[in-house]
Amino acid sequence: MAASKSIKKITALIMCTLLSVSVLSGCSGGTDFMNLNDDEEHYTLSDKITIPVKILRDINPATSSDADVYQVCKLTFDSLISLTDNLTPEADLADSWQFSDDRSSITFNLRSGIEFSDGSSFGADDVVFSFKAYQSASSPIFGSKINRISGVSSDGNSVTFKIKDSGNITISDFDFPIFSSKQFSSVSEFLKAKDKPLIGTGAYKMDSVDLDKKIELSANEYYWGSKPENNITLQVFSVDSLFPGLVNVGDISVSVYTSEDRDSLKGDSELNVTSFTSNQFETIGYNCASGPMADVNLRKAVSYMIDRKDILNSAYYNGGTINDDLFFPGYYGTEVKKYYSKDADNASDYLKEAGFAQVNSAGFVQDSDGNRLSLKLLVNADNPMRLNAANMIASDLFDNGIQVNISQVSSESYEAALRGGDFDMFVGGWKLDENMDLRKFYHSGFSNYAHYSNDKADKLLDSLMSGPDEETTKKTVEELKEIFKDDVPYLCIMYKTYAAVTSVNLQGTLAPRFNNYYYACEDWKIKLYDSKTSAE
Repeated sequence: MAASKSIKKITALIMCTLLSVSVLSGCSGGTDFMNLNDDEEHYTLSDKITIPVKILRDINPATSSDADVYQVCKLTFDSLISLTDNLTPEADLADSWQFSDDRSSITFNLRSGIEFSDGSSFGADDVVFSFKAYQSASSPIFGSKINRISGVSSDGNSVTFKIKDSGNITISDFDFPIFSSKQFSSVSEFLKAKDKPLIGTGAYKMDSVDLDKKIELSANEYYWGSKPENNITLQVFSVDSLFPGLVNVGDISVSVYTSEDRDSLKGDSELNVTSFTSNQFETIGYNCASGPMADVNLRKAVSYMIDRKDILNSAYYNGGTINDDLFFPGYYGTEVKKYYSKDADNASDYLKEAGFAQVNSAGFVQDSDGNRLSLKLLVNADNPMRLNAANMIASDLFDNGIQVNISQVSSESYEAALRGGDFDMFVGGWKLDENMDLRKFYHSGFSNYAHYSNDKADKLLDSLMSGPDEETTKKTVEELKEIFKDDVPYLCIMYKTYAAVTSVNLQGTLAPRFNNYYYACEDWKIKLYDSKTSAE
């Protein structure tokens, strides 16, 4: 069993180290910092890793609303399943699972021989206890997943979850941390433990918790995978803008930067910056139900006019990766083909297909009746990057003879404006859960923002939310990607990238993920140079 988890992680790290070093534009990359300095005579390797966290008020995953707790969970707890870098579920504490014939329940078969960090055995009772804890607490972090489940029961070494809606569940919903049922006398007592070391089956164990200062983690001697070679201090800092400087001077080992504007970090010779794909995207959307953009040929023409590379570089500081549609790049191993690169010939051809074959004396395109093409572009005025993107889109279309009127609205009014459909195009951005439920963007029954309708797409999107197996999911996603390529309800500008910022003295392989910043951190070490080298 230990070998199973170790082999998966080793395979992932081998793949990571084959990819580019320094700055990566995709989510599946990794950076190997093992041989950055060959002067081995004047340094020692320290196994003390320091990771910054912001304000912590509650370390209990069932009750906490602190954002950093989600990432800390990955160090100390395991889940029934885990997710690969392309969000494909794989076995973790459960080694297999199956839905009932009517899809009203799902049964997980648990691994045997797993132990918690105190040496006690893991079993079905712990899974039942954990679910009840989340349910009782209305968990702020994991509540959206737990709310899809109505109950749980156990039978020997298996647990069965009753599903509220068989059309609204995915395997990825079962990646919530599992606790020990033996540490506390009851669920209610467990939920009071906001500042106590909690017992898990993860790679690290909590040694001490001081929410105002730090949390100390050490290797879990009972861990069923590859045991960590280091210890981690989660140091509390209230000002995250200081993190890069603290990495530079060695006070912290790694910091994750979520801002797009990080060019200054890349020029610092004392820092390494490894980019990875987040779960946030920026997109252009078209009004598919009314107005000129209801014509798919015009949507294609406009898409070929827009220079997404230029927008990514200039409006978003190159802090992302261009994508075909709104699915996470490479989701379930699907291919990113980057359709609709800027192409004047294709734009002209589709413009003619849409009935705009003429150009008036002022250089604007018009239809056969002499009506000039003018488009209304909706944007959130409170977001400077999106406003810059909107201006660049308007400029690209103006260069092709299309007048664009930018409608700037407040954050409070933006959603209502989208729902109302008083636009031809919009620029927007959203963050997605790991289950990639895109029905609010594409499904005609979910009042999607583009007012898009495709019966086949609706059925395929619904099928993705009924827990299909890996092969079926990938095939369904590929079908949907082809439909969205043909219908073009959205033109994805980018999936935003985050950056793991480390000192050049960090050794080990970085393979960060948006849902696991510190993935594979078990071999990280820090080079400490002696005074002789420092003086030189």
